[in-house]
Amino acid sequence: MGNYMRIGLAALALAGRAYANNFNNAVVPPTRQQLEERLVWTGNKTSSSFSLISSPKYFGKTIGAIVNIPYVWNSNGTRGMGDANIMLCVVAKQGTSNYIPFIGLKIPSGELSSKTYDLNFGTLVTYWINNKKAEVNFTLKYTMTGSTPQGINPPNQLFLAAFAGGQVAKNLRIAAGTNLTANSNGDYQVGARAGTKFIIGDYDWIIEVFANYVVAQQNMPGKYSFEVSFRFNPKKG
Repeated sequence: MGNYMRIGLAALALAGRAYANNFNNAVVPPTRQQLEERLVWTGNKTSSSFSLISSPKYFGKTIGAIVNIPYVWNSNGTRGMGDANIMLCVVAKQGTSNYIPFIGLKIPSGELSSKTYDLNFGTLVTYWINNKKAEVNFTLKYTMTGSTPQGINPPNQLFLAAFAGGQVAKNLRIAAGTNLTANSNGDYQVGARAGTKFIIGDYDWIIEVFANYVVAQQNMPGKYSFEVSFRFNPKKG
């Protein structure tokens, strides 16, 4: 597989994981509806990729739904839509603990498709500390990959992440963490992540900025990446 394609697929994989490794990742938006636009740049010494991921979200009292639709530009000039991911989830809360167990399906739907139907499931967890001034987030996601039209079955994948931080000003939070991506064929990637969250107005807009760096890896593309996320919470009627 060419390096540009590997970087492109790494960007698409990051798109699928991005929603799961954030500030208060298991906390429902205040208006229960949200539109997120996430810009992601991924690269190494020889190639890079830029992605735009659109994610409309809706949460009821106990059930929610999220759709991720990525568009990718590679540094070799190729570009196109990636695969859409549709996720259904359950919203649960107990005291200062928040949980969102989920199940999702990645559907081959774009020019830069992996050509497989992938089933993914897991859970998001957020623990509030000190009256929500601090937070600890955990992510568990397992992806069962399907076969391509040529009969190739990519390895299944486990994703684990921890992300912790807190409030440093009224509308400003910072956090850092680590993550592990492990394929069923033995390939892996260990990364570090740091981010800043800005809140505008009464949670009308949320801007998040992240930097990611791969600390160790085996046969997995991408060395570093940067993300900027814009989230809009529409007011109810």
